[in-house]
Amino acid sequence: MFKVMLFRMIACLLPLLLVAAAFAQELQVSSTMATEYQQGESASVTFTITLDDPDGVIDQGVLFLNVVENSPEKNYPQAAHLIFAAVAEEPPLFRRVLSGVELQAGQSTTLNFRLRDGARTGRYVAVVQLFRGPDTSPWRVRAENRVGLVGFSFTLLPRE
Repeated sequence: MFKVMLFRMIACLLPLLLVAAAFAQELQVSSTMATEYQQGESASVTFTITLDDPDGVIDQGVLFLNVVENSPEKNYPQAAHLIFAAVAEEPPLFRRVLSGVELQAGQSTTLNFRLRDGARTGRYVAVVQLFRGPDTSPWRVRAENRVGLVGFSFTLLPRE
């Protein structure tokens, strides 16, 4: 009886798994982000981002970078505006429409930043997200268009 139920379950799920595999995309992100920073510190972080999309399903997409408090009980509140005094991105990559070909080829950017002297210490996550489509406004993208999400945790320490 158990074998029959298992066979039926596999038979039902197999087509779904094959369809999902046929349209699988994977967002690959590497970063030079340190695991710790100090209040008032200046630093640079490079992000290298590639979309593995062998079937070319993604025509265009937009990358976003968010920094959030690593606080599930607070629903991961936005924190970039609270901890950064200045940020410069070179070359511009986030919140730009990129073609599928550009995403598959891989893109890199470096963020040069200075943390606020009085920034709240604690744990944070820098989150890189890719959304399918041309929307460059984070308030207009739809969750069902998210292709991938990768996070990099770091701790903000008091100035020594």
